[in-house]
Amino acid sequence: MEEIAGYVERITYFNEEDSYTVARVQEKGKRDLTTVVGNLAGLSPGELLRATGQWVVNPRFGRRFQVETYRTVVPATLNGIEKYLASGLIRGVGPAMAQRIVRAFGLETLEVSQLTVPRNVSKP
Repeated sequence: MEEIAGYVERITYFNEEDSYTVARVQEKGKRDLTTVVGNLAGLSPGELLRATGQWVVNPRFGRRFQVETYRTVVPATLNGIEKYLASGLIRGVGPAMAQRIVRAFGLETLEVSQLTVPRNVSKP
């Protein structure tokens, strides 16, 4: 078994029935994106993926990393948080809105759970 780690750039394919996923991952120190495949339920762009598995060659699609086990880490960089929010996890939040949210809250974006009304403003 080998291990890879990198940021999920995009989900190329996802099957809702069995969670089979094809994703593109940017590994640190590598120029090209790595294709990872397997049952990767809940994977989102911007997350850090740590996976174990093996390299396989598909006659049609080429060299890919077949994931056996994995874990994800919520993004900790501004770019990662922006991709994470823009991935479609939250209805109505696309790339432009994600950029504005991250610009407003920075690295604490994912910590912000709800907006509060200031004490001197009355609620309608």
